[in-house]
Amino acid sequence: MRQIISPYEPDSSGNIILTGDTYKHLSYVLRKKVGDTIDIRTPSGRLLKVEITSFTKWEIRCSVLFVVSEKHNLDFLFVLLQWELKANKMDVVIRQATEVGATHIIPVLGKYSVSKEKNSKEKDRREKIVQMAREQSGSPVPTSILPSSSLSTALGYLDGLLENKVASKLLAYEKHERDSKDFFQVIEGNEEAIVLCVGSEGGISDEECAQLDVLGFKKLH
Repeated sequence: MRQIISPYEPDSSGNIILTGDTYKHLSYVLRKKVGDTIDIRTPSGRLLKVEITSFTKWEIRCSVLFVVSEKHNLDFLFVLLQWELKANKMDVVIRQATEVGATHIIPVLGKYSVSKEKNSKEKDRREKIVQMAREQSGSPVPTSILPSSSLSTALGYLDGLLENKVASKLLAYEKHERDSKDFFQVIEGNEEAIVLCVGSEGGISDEECAQLDVLGFKKLH
């Protein structure tokens, strides 16, 4: 693993304690031992080089050696509105979007999505996929994934994210139309945010396209 995501900052003595699934993975899978060094990403965004100083049956204590890098600049937003796919495909999209630095992933229960609802634990499971993808890829971006929702709810949340930002809003569309553009015709270079909508296996309905068109989404083919 390239980094460990910690829910805590170092304490006043420069120590970080790792527990739960992180403890199990370091102890039983990676077989780390006292004296080994690892990289830890803290909630502030800093990447720290730490040394493992002790093990117990429930926790690993680490001591900070030095700061590898300071917090990541989060002024730029890269938002993916992904219409719900079949479970295994959706997991792949979440993982890869995290690895390339998406700041927000918003799952949409679209008209043609196979899944029309999610159980209450689905968001927790997907957050673990995001964490594992960040740890494996070393991404400094704290990718946030929202619960699955209707397109209207997703767009309401998006509106709050984009407030006062210069944004390019893109819709990946399977039909070639007169107003279809390619990526480089749409991106202007002064954006503070990019939003990309991608449909489900069955695509995006005409009603959903019309809803996005009113909000200024440009079709990419």
